Amino acid sequence: MDIIQFAEAKRLLKEHWNYDSFKKGQEDVLESIFDGKNVLAVLPTSYGKSIMFQIPAMMARGGTIIFSPLISLMKDQVDDCKKKGVSANYINSHITEEEANQRLDDFSSGRIKLLYVAPERIKNDSFQKTIRKSSISYIVVDEAHCASQYGHDFRPAYMNIKNIFNLIKTANGIRPLVIAVTATATSNIENDIAESLGIDKNYNKIIADPIRNNINYQVITKNPWGSLRSIISKISKENGRHIVYTSTRTCAEMILNKIVSDYFPKNTYGFYHGGMTKDKREEIQNQFKSGEKTIICATCAFGMGIDIPDIRTIVHFGIPASIEDYVQETGRSGRDGLSSLALLIHDEKGLEVQKYLLNISNPPYHLFKHVWNYLHDKLKPEDILYMPSETMANELSKKIHEEIDGSTFNTVLIVMEKKGLIERQSPKAELIIIPNKEELNNAIENNKLSGNINTVAITIYDYIKKFNIDSSKIIINPEKLCELTDLGIKQVKNALTACAKKNLLKLEPQFRGKSTRILKYNEDLENYITKKEIEDKNKNDIVKLQAMLNYITTNNYKEYIRSYFLGSKIL
Repeated sequence: MDIIQFAEAKRLLKEHWNYDSFKKGQEDVLESIFDGKNVLAVLPTSYGKSIMFQIPAMMARGGTIIFSPLISLMKDQVDDCKKKGVSANYINSHITEEEANQRLDDFSSGRIKLLYVAPERIKNDSFQKTIRKSSISYIVVDEAHCASQYGHDFRPAYMNIKNIFNLIKTANGIRPLVIAVTATATSNIENDIAESLGIDKNYNKIIADPIRNNINYQVITKNPWGSLRSIISKISKENGRHIVYTSTRTCAEMILNKIVSDYFPKNTYGFYHGGMTKDKREEIQNQFKSGEKTIICATCAFGMGIDIPDIRTIVHFGIPASIEDYVQETGRSGRDGLSSLALLIHDEKGLEVQKYLLNISNPPYHLFKHVWNYLHDKLKPEDILYMPSETMANELSKKIHEEIDGSTFNTVLIVMEKKGLIERQSPKAELIIIPNKEELNNAIENNKLSGNINTVAITIYDYIKKFNIDSSKIIINPEKLCELTDLGIKQVKNALTACAKKNLLKLEPQFRGKSTRILKYNEDLENYITKKEIEDKNKNDIVKLQAMLNYITTNNYKEYIRSYFLGSKIL
C-alpha cells in the first residue's frame, strides 16, 4: 500500500469526519483501492461504507460516479457530503432537466467530485455525452446486492452499469476502479455481483462480520399479541426510537391503533407503508428522523437510507422473507454503539402470511404470457392505459377463466417494467375531461356563457383545436389549466363543475394508480423473461424462507447469521 496515500486519507478522515483512525474493514478496502484493485466490500450496516469511497474520491484527479438505488438515499448522502465540505451532487427525477444538465456540466468540468445517480440514468443521452468527455477515477456501486439476480432486491438496471466502460475515456488504457459496497451478501450473491459488474476477473473481496455485538437478538414464539403488547409497554418508558415491522399494511395500522396508542403520547407515533402517498411517506420519515415521532409501525418499505444513531428497538411481528431482509432491517438499530434489541415475534399465522406473500411475488410463467397478450389487446403503440391492476386482473380472469389476484397481476407488471418491456408512471394530479364538442361549440358561438365559465370553456375548446385532439378524453394538469386561464385552482374547478351541469363536458374521477405503456411492442416475451428465470427465483425465495425458519429454532442467533453469510458452519 502507498504510505503517502494512506497518510493523506487519514488526514482527510480527521479533517472532515473527526475520526482518528479507520476501522479494520475500511482500511482493507482503502489498501485495495490504493493498490489499483476493484473492490467488493460486504460490511454491516453503520460500518461507514460511504467513507471508503468518498475519501478516495476526494483524493482522485478525476470524478467519481456513485450508482445508488434510492432518491432519498442520494439526497441524504449528498447533504452529508456538503456538511463535511465534500463537493457532491445528485441527479434524479425530482429535479428539472435544466438542473440535471447544469449538474452534469459541473461534474465534467470538475466543479463537483462525486455525482450520485440511479443506474437507469445510464441510458440517458445527456448523461452519456457527459461521461464521454469526463475524467472519471472511480465507479461506485452502492447497495451492490441489487446487481445480483439472486439478491433480495434485484434491480435489472444494475446489470447495465458495466456498459458505462464503453463510454468512458481511459488514461493509458487504465479503466476506472469499481468499488461495490453492500451490507448483506452470501457467497453466491457476491460472485454474481462481481460478474454482473464485470469485475469477476480482477477484484478483492473484503468481508466483515455481519453481526454487531451491541445488538441483542431474541425470538419469541408464544402468545404473539400479548408479547408485542408487553414489549411496546416496556420500550415506551425508554429513551431512543423504535420500529415495529410487519408483513402487511393492515397489520401495521392495527398495531399502531390498538397497542402503540395505549402507551405512547399522541403525535409521537405513526405508520408507514407503500400504500401511502409519496408526500405522506416523506413526512413520516422526516418526523422520525427529527425525533418528533419516536415509534413507527411499518412494512419493509420503511428504513433504507435512514441513518439514525439511537434506534434502540427493532421488532419484527411476523417472520421476514429472508435472513438478508432481517439483517438489513435489524442493522438499523444501535448505530451509536449502545445496547439495542432485535426481537422477532413469530407464530404460524405470520408464517401463512409470508407464504401468501411469497406466492404473490412469484406468479407462474404462463401468467406472464397471458398478461403480455392482454396488454397488446388493450393497447396500440404509444397508447397509455389508465387502469388499476385489480381491474386488469378481473378482466383477464374472465378472459382466460382463471382466478387472478390483483397483487399477483401487479407483480407481473413490476417484473415487466424492470425488464424494460413496459413503462408505468404515477400520473400527476390530472383532470380527465370528456368534452361535448357540439354543445361546447354552440355555447361559445352563441355567447351563452359568461365570466369564469366562459373563460374555461373557450380555453378547453381552443386546447382541443390547438393540439388536434381527436380522442374523447382530455387529460390535463389542473395547474396547466390555471396557467392557460389565468384563474386560481378553486375558480377553475367551480367553472368546470358549472360546465358539466350545462352538459358542455363530463368530469371523470382522477386516476390514482399507475398508467401502463408498452415499450417493446410485439416483441417476444421469452427474449426478456424466461420460464427458467421465473422458476429459479421461486425456488430461491422458498430456500430463503426456510433459512429464516431455521433461524427461529436455532440456539445461537448470532452464530447462525454469521454462518449464513460467511459459510463458517453447515446450517
